[in-house]
Amino acid sequence: MRLYGIYDLFMKNAVHSLSVYWLAWLKHPRSITLRRRSRALGDNLLLSCLAREIKHCNPSRFVIVETCWPEFFEHNPHVDAIFTIKAALWYMKPEYVIMPETQEHLIDQMIKQLSLPIRDWERRVDLWYQEEAVNDTLRGIPTNYLVVNPSGKQKHSANRKEWGWQNFCELRQRFAAAPFVQIGDAETQLLPDTIDRRGRPILESAHLIKHAATGIFLEGGMMHVANAVNTPSVIIYGGLIRPEVSGYAMHRNLYAAPSCSPCFTSQAAMTECATMECMRMISVEQVAAAVEELRYQRMEEREKVRPARIG
Repeated sequence: MRLYGIYDLFMKNAVHSLSVYWLAWLKHPRSITLRRRSRALGDNLLLSCLAREIKHCNPSRFVIVETCWPEFFEHNPHVDAIFTIKAALWYMKPEYVIMPETQEHLIDQMIKQLSLPIRDWERRVDLWYQEEAVNDTLRGIPTNYLVVNPSGKQKHSANRKEWGWQNFCELRQRFAAAPFVQIGDAETQLLPDTIDRRGRPILESAHLIKHAATGIFLEGGMMHVANAVNTPSVIIYGGLIRPEVSGYAMHRNLYAAPSCSPCFTSQAAMTECATMECMRMISVEQVAAAVEELRYQRMEEREKVRPARIG
């Protein structure tokens, strides 16, 4: 299809990818290549926003994406070619900078670096995929379930995004009658009385988020996926980053601001936080109230679109 050169560490495949890339570039010399900022899920999915706004600005532009998450773009109508290696000599690699003093949303920062006459844009990401290919992941799951990922990536942020295992267990008890589905890394401990969908491909996780009543996530990749599939979710920010800088208005972004917050920097890996004061300020009751609000909103929306009974 539009997926060129899957790089599997064999040089033959890499050379083939480069040759295919240059053939595409010769055919479309005014193409734009978007290169991922990092291997992170969110950083790759953000490229969908840039591709969309480029096409809105200039529909005839040939848009190439270099990504390590090709499944995000295979069915994206704004992307013309996908490469999983860094093949381009000329490319755009929009960066964002997040420091404690940062006020500008990361999407705004990236859009402004495109050097294109884009005057208005939407702060949202896109994800197109074939639902029939992943529908099996819903099998055996009751309707109006809640989807959760109780742990985040710690490579850059250390423990600073973590709300705590015990808090998630208490939250599960608050919704004892509601089905819970857990996604994310297979190594993360499974919450009690929870349907296990850990370690699944990302499109299966996205499908589970799409059909959930709401999601409960930490700041990070899954909040971007929830935005892409249009599922308002509860995002536990703590005090690491201001939601105005990395979040989406559709979500319930729970932020706490002790004197040390925000503390995140995109310029260097974070160290462990000894106190986690910001996360301790976000109670189980506060999260449960936000979940309840979004859950019932979604259930009411589904009732409105349900076909009327006849007879």
